[in-house]
Amino acid sequence: MMQGFRKFFSSKIGLAITLGFLGLIALAFASADVSGSATFGGVAGGNRVAVVGDRKIGTGEMDAIVRNRVNALRRQNPELTMEEFISSGEFEALLESQFDRFAISQFAEKYGFEAGRRLVDSEIGGIDAFKGADGNFSAEAYSAVLQQQGLSDGQVRSDIADTLLLRQVLNPVAFGAQMPKGISDRYAAIFSETRTAQVLSVPAASYAPAAGPSAETLSKYYADNRSEWVRPERRVVRYATFGDATLGELPAPTNQQIAARYRRDAAQYAASEQRTVTQLVVPTRAAADAIVREVNGGTSLAQSASGKGLATAEVGPVDEEAYAEQTSEAVAEAVFAAGSGQVAAVARGPLGYYVVRVDNIRDIPARSIAEARGEISEQLAAEQRREALIQLASSIEDEIDNGSNIREIAETLGIEISTTRPITIEGRVYGTDQTAPEVIAPAIRTAFDMDTNEPQIGEIEAGTTFLLFDVADVTESSAPPLAEVREEVIARWKLDQGQAKAREVANAILKRIDGGASLANAVRAQNATLPAPRRISMTREQLTQMAREQQVGPELALMFSMARGTAKKLEERGGEGWLVINLTDVTPGEDLSPEREAAFRQQLATVLGDELAAQFRTAAREDVGVERNEDAISALRAQLLGQNAGN
Repeated sequence: MMQGFRKFFSSKIGLAITLGFLGLIALAFASADVSGSATFGGVAGGNRVAVVGDRKIGTGEMDAIVRNRVNALRRQNPELTMEEFISSGEFEALLESQFDRFAISQFAEKYGFEAGRRLVDSEIGGIDAFKGADGNFSAEAYSAVLQQQGLSDGQVRSDIADTLLLRQVLNPVAFGAQMPKGISDRYAAIFSETRTAQVLSVPAASYAPAAGPSAETLSKYYADNRSEWVRPERRVVRYATFGDATLGELPAPTNQQIAARYRRDAAQYAASEQRTVTQLVVPTRAAADAIVREVNGGTSLAQSASGKGLATAEVGPVDEEAYAEQTSEAVAEAVFAAGSGQVAAVARGPLGYYVVRVDNIRDIPARSIAEARGEISEQLAAEQRREALIQLASSIEDEIDNGSNIREIAETLGIEISTTRPITIEGRVYGTDQTAPEVIAPAIRTAFDMDTNEPQIGEIEAGTTFLLFDVADVTESSAPPLAEVREEVIARWKLDQGQAKAREVANAILKRIDGGASLANAVRAQNATLPAPRRISMTREQLTQMAREQQVGPELALMFSMARGTAKKLEERGGEGWLVINLTDVTPGEDLSPEREAAFRQQLATVLGDELAAQFRTAAREDVGVERNEDAISALRAQLLGQNAGN
């Protein structure tokens, strides 16, 4: 069935063709946040979370996908935990999106859809993570990223091919969906209707007892609700930073060191040539030769490319070695053999055949050791300081391993130790709105895994600044003794008692309204002194705007799901009372202008496209078959939470 109309008006729904696909490519290269190919095994029920058609989805594969997704989300919310991710339902949604993904891919292949190698190559060439400094595809960058992330070329190509098949299948399903005019007109009328309601507050505080509970009642109440007063674990962290300044003065590079470096980098200081070129890559030699003929006949390279729906790229200044790394030795040799303004001989590179025009040639003269001395000396001095700092950090690690404490190490280095106030794992100073010092932010989660008085060293800025820290004190997470929070507990007990009585009053008022009484008469018959009801009148359009600004209270949402003349109750936030909402009137809206009606129909078309794609996903899954392994999924969930699979 169509997605709920209320949900449509409270959120902007995108086309379902994306499906939330979070495979290797989406995580590794779009969000650039892969943590590696995690392994996972020994789960109950085997090591497959599901079998989709002929595709077996392993627990290790799914473990990596989940962790990568959480890491990506942490860029927007650094405090997100795996527990929150799983409890929010995102874990299950991610599982289902993967099952959908593989099901549709196999469905596509079953019915003759293809994603050929050239099409996959084109997609790879467009991924930013695989581009060099000039903005073009770099085979070296591609290999480096795959090696860094523990992926193979086959994995990447398979994932891209799956995504291309998904596009081929789902784009036609969702594209061009149109809601029938009769239905869209009906929804438009609902969208512009006005609802009027009275909202009565029945505060718990009005019915809270004046006297507190007996000691026995209070103790039992606290024992039953102890979790509400649990305080988070707090830790006191001692820390100090050291860096370049700690080293003091170091000897300047010697003449021998400078001479050795000059000899080592002789090619860097020799005479060289750099070129700026305009290039075009085409798939076949015949196409490249045809373009060369057009250019030699007077057509510019850009015009020739544009006429074929292609675009040129400018590269450089770049030397022959660097250009060969970007293209191939054959292409670089041809380009650096051509004269300025000439089109080089066509040569083949990793992406196809290269048609290249030489725009500019720059000759760089050789530099003598005397001319390069200052530059080399500066480089050597910087390298020596980095090496000395790294050696210092290594020696501190040795001291830690030998039992030195943070004060002894700080005294040796001549640096000052700072101590935080008790902080939580989220990096906040306990009991305040303040945050922990920024310098220790990267080390806080590590500090919560450490024992006391066992210093560690971490690198804040690579080769530049280090952090020395330890945990001075730990206060475990626990509920405090009742005596410490007695007044808070008494106040909460009173509010709970008042809440129970307020609910009885709200129920009595609702019963009278259901019997035909007005809200005012129902309150009067209750003989209760309550705040005057609030009158709310708004359209669904106004409600939609408030939803975009996240200002919709639960009473407004309830008001737009009720029938005219009815009343319902709703608990206030924090258990501080009850609301009685009485919907008194629903006024049909006016016809929308042609422009707004067209925009509205387009929005409904988006929803319909979503629904059609969702139905197609279900059909594809039924066609190829999806079998879940609940035991393995439960074990995977436990593993992600750091629990034993049997717990």
